[in-house]
Amino acid sequence: MTVRTTAARLLGASQSRRALSGRLALCAIAIVGLAYSALLSGLPVRQSLIEDSNHAQDIWHPAPGALAGSQVIRPVTSDHFEALLKQADFDLQAVRAETAAVPRIYVRRLPVDLVEVDDTLRRKKLFFGAMLPLILMANEELRAERAHVEALRDRYPAVTRETGLAQLTDVDRRWLEAVHDRYETEAGDWHALLLRLDEIPVSLIMAQAIQESGWGTSRFARDGNALFGQRTWNPDEEGLVPDLRSEGQTYRVKSFPDLMAAVRSYMRNLNTHDAYKDLRAQRAKLRKQPANAPGRQLASSLTRYSEESAGYVKALRGLIRDNDLSALNRARLRPNHDLVASRGPADL
Repeated sequence: MTVRTTAARLLGASQSRRALSGRLALCAIAIVGLAYSALLSGLPVRQSLIEDSNHAQDIWHPAPGALAGSQVIRPVTSDHFEALLKQADFDLQAVRAETAAVPRIYVRRLPVDLVEVDDTLRRKKLFFGAMLPLILMANEELRAERAHVEALRDRYPAVTRETGLAQLTDVDRRWLEAVHDRYETEAGDWHALLLRLDEIPVSLIMAQAIQESGWGTSRFARDGNALFGQRTWNPDEEGLVPDLRSEGQTYRVKSFPDLMAAVRSYMRNLNTHDAYKDLRAQRAKLRKQPANAPGRQLASSLTRYSEESAGYVKALRGLIRDNDLSALNRARLRPNHDLVASRGPADL
């Protein structure tokens, strides 16, 4: 389990049969090489999704169509990324006005020179271009998974926490057991699971990413794709040591193989950690509210996310207001297509 730290305060300079087998092996190597080249060049790839997580409970097998039609890109420079956004027809102004959808681009890392972009508006546009598609796709994943849980609940109305999952088919039971395990709820407790398995408003995610990473310019964001300042005490997890860590402290800021892994980890943290149970309860009450309401309201439940407590909530609300982030709650992704983007190995 990870909790966060205020990364903004910790900024620093601071992954025959023998002949036939041989031919198959060569084909496999060639396919991997082509996929690798395609990833680096920003071309769409048709390949299975692979989880980068270090933990079994973090493994997520996508629902049919999830991340379909995504284009995996790893921009080298800000100029390169700007060209890729233009090629993908990403129009932030039109997205805010609800006259255009967000392209399905899977940005693995932020441009290495983002910190050197002096034009504030340009730097913000690049950050939005990287983060908005990932946030929408991650919420799409949660939405699909939640819909499947609701379908199982309707299919097995007699299942409760007391009865367990014995009534389910083997396939349904194994899938649901994995979801219960990932969200740390008891088997058969539909209410507890659905309370945790839900979307997080785009405006709130974006505000926290901005606050914690300094618009993607912090050392943690640059070197570890760490956008949300999550701490880890697990020596088996990758992490960066803060320059201003107090003597005797052993935590590190958790790092990730790509930006989407950071988004997913952050969402799971808010959806499972006891510190955010009030957020989840408030979110359940706000499910029928207009899309522009939840972000600013749910921010009030994040006093335990930062040592700054109420000051942190005030900062998030200010970011939501000043950057019109509530308008992004209504953003939508372009329709799925036949292509499936590869999450790829950690070292791409």
